[in-house]
Amino acid sequence: MSAGRFFAVLASGESIARMFGFAATILLARLLGVHDFGILGLALAVRLYLMVAVESGIDSVGVRLVARDPSFLEHTGSALIVARMIFATGLIVLVALGSLLLLPSPDGVVLVLVSLTLLPMAANVRWGYLGLGWVRGAAGARVLADGAFFILVLLLIHSRTDLLRVPLYQFIGDSVAAMVLAIGIRNRIGALPWKGWWTRARPVLTSARPLALHALLGLVMFNADIIFLRAYHGLPAVGLYAAAYAPISFLLNLGVTYYHSLLPNLSQVHEDAEIAGAMYRHGLRQVLSLGIPVAVGGALLAGPLMFQMFGPEYANGGRVLGILLLSVPLSFVRNVAQAALVALGHHDLVLKASVRGVFLNLVLNGMLIPWWGVSGAAIATLSTELLRSGLVLHYANRQGYRPHLVSILWRPVLAAAVMIGVLLLVPLSFWFAIPVGALAYGLALAPGGGLRTVLSGSSPLRGVDS
Repeated sequence: MSAGRFFAVLASGESIARMFGFAATILLARLLGVHDFGILGLALAVRLYLMVAVESGIDSVGVRLVARDPSFLEHTGSALIVARMIFATGLIVLVALGSLLLLPSPDGVVLVLVSLTLLPMAANVRWGYLGLGWVRGAAGARVLADGAFFILVLLLIHSRTDLLRVPLYQFIGDSVAAMVLAIGIRNRIGALPWKGWWTRARPVLTSARPLALHALLGLVMFNADIIFLRAYHGLPAVGLYAAAYAPISFLLNLGVTYYHSLLPNLSQVHEDAEIAGAMYRHGLRQVLSLGIPVAVGGALLAGPLMFQMFGPEYANGGRVLGILLLSVPLSFVRNVAQAALVALGHHDLVLKASVRGVFLNLVLNGMLIPWWGVSGAAIATLSTELLRSGLVLHYANRQGYRPHLVSILWRPVLAAAVMIGVLLLVPLSFWFAIPVGALAYGLALAPGGGLRTVLSGSSPLRGVDS
């Protein structure tokens, strides 16, 4: 399956799933209030670190190894599941001991319940589906997980007194999805081996370590601002920032989806520099053509967007959302360049960019958040993403992936300028501004095949213009 078609199927499922998750986030933000939503947001921020530890880089390395050799699942896949399940269980025990002893109630209890979702995450074999090209199954399972969570929140969460139920409903949704995926691939995986699992899993975990460290450092950049905000400005600031970051998280996950759709294809053609380079440039065209209007148009409408989504209590988050949206196309570009590096096995370069990024992020958070609060956190995030994206693009360029950025950028930038002009000159209500802006951008991008590039499911394997 071509990268474009792979992404189209995966992104469709991912978009539906993330819409469910985003809708659940909006409901929870409204029902729990800024304070209790801050408690949940802080627990989820901690969980992300634990998830990276359990994931261990397998969701990237596993895709590459299975794409190159499908038999990898038969002799190593089950050992990796066992390794992750054992590690997840140990982390849950440590979290329970630490949080119940050190954290106040209900913060500690919420964190323990949230950590239970590490078990279905460890058992999830979505990486195997993506490596095999079973994209419909991978997409469907994600829809099932987030859809079940949304339905449970919608029907059973009524006020802030229901806070402790939220992580349990997330556990149910994730567990159902993991079970469905396991059933679908059981003939490939086989029985879980409790003997010799470490011998088989260890080489893969060792090779994936740089990517695991990269993801961990990425999380430091992702939510160190949450920790700084909690320390300097309290839970209401955390709740406001978490709400503003919710649409960003939705968009960034689409970028990660594109990364997962591009990685198997680049892994298969990595030895053919011409085809791989054409696929890389086509990927950059697509993500920039989608990311630039979202960032620019979204920043223009960020204030009304926060008010309409989360209510008056979160209206002050418009400026924060506007700054954060500018980081979206940068993140999209980084995902494409990172896929190229991982396909070549250059995990060390991905990690190198993250090390530099996390240093800048921590310095900026320490300088800006005490004085500027949530706006300072957003500026630190944008600056960090600018550095990381530039570094990864540079490293990919050194490996022969030359992007020709001017030829890629001019059409979406010009179309975005037309869109801004229309939105500024024609007074429109919020709900009309979104479709009108999208239409203006599409019409401005269409000449010369720009719109066709965005919508294309083509692949360089079939002659995409490089």
